[in-house]
Amino acid sequence: MLAIAALLLAGGCKEGKKGNNLLPNPLGKAGEVMVVLDVKGGDVDTLWNTLKSTLSEEFPYLPQPQPKFDIIKLPPQNFNSVRAYRNIIFINIDAQNLPGK
Repeated sequence: MLAIAALLLAGGCKEGKKGNNLLPNPLGKAGEVMVVLDVKGGDVDTLWNTLKSTLSEEFPYLPQPQPKFDIIKLPPQNFNSVRAYRNIIFINIDAQNLPGK
């Protein structure tokens, strides 16, 4: 009975080896965050500084300073080539909905 179960499990793995059911490997390290943000305007700079300070906070209780995340900033026009990145924050600001406009 155990041999039959082992054969069934081994036979079920063949489909994954062909690559039909597997997702592509993600790019980037586990502690990296890619922020896709348009780099124009004063409101965007304020948002970027706030996001950067939040994600770059130091991990507590470590013997030496270590940020929680490494941040990579990318403009939206370059985003199509790195869609398989592990951790992505995509920020789209609509200028028509900003206060005072």
